[in-house]
Amino acid sequence: ALTSEPGNLIAHNLITDCPRYAIGIKMNQGNNVVEFNEIHRTNMETNDTGGIESCVRNREAPGNIYRYNLVTDAVGLKAMPDGTFLTPYYSWGIYMDDHSSSAHIVGNICVRNYRGGVHIHGGQKNIIENNILVDSTEQQCEFNNIGTQMVENVFRRNIVYRLKPGGNMIR
Repeated sequence: ALTSEPGNLIAHNLITDCPRYAIGIKMNQGNNVVEFNEIHRTNMETNDTGGIESCVRNREAPGNIYRYNLVTDAVGLKAMPDGTFLTPYYSWGIYMDDHSSSAHIVGNICVRNYRGGVHIHGGQKNIIENNILVDSTEQQCEFNNIGTQMVENVFRRNIVYRLKPGGNMIR
């Protein structure tokens, strides 16, 4: 939940064709609102990222709100030692990395993002609700905890759809 501490408002932007993420919230940054942004074709030169990425690394930091954003085509690219490239590769629409916690992810539309629409990586007390997650290649929502205790994450009232058969809906 947001507190009275100051935060940032990132709203009403059109962001396209980015080498990495379009919007990033980093290290102990809470009380931010990311809303009404239109984000297309991100992560064109990197991987392990999202169109919107949080990497707070502190479960005690105040939460952030991510609402009413459109995130499409987070692609991802990996350079191999032999000089070839893997693409699409390892990217999400909204990526809550490294224990990002207490986020409210609501009313977003995530479409055709490579690995998934939303990814929670080790975080706690995140609420993912009323989103539309469509046609990501691997799964539409992913929860991954690499040796940590993920508790009290809520996934409710979302529309999850995949046009082509295959892959997981939620993992």
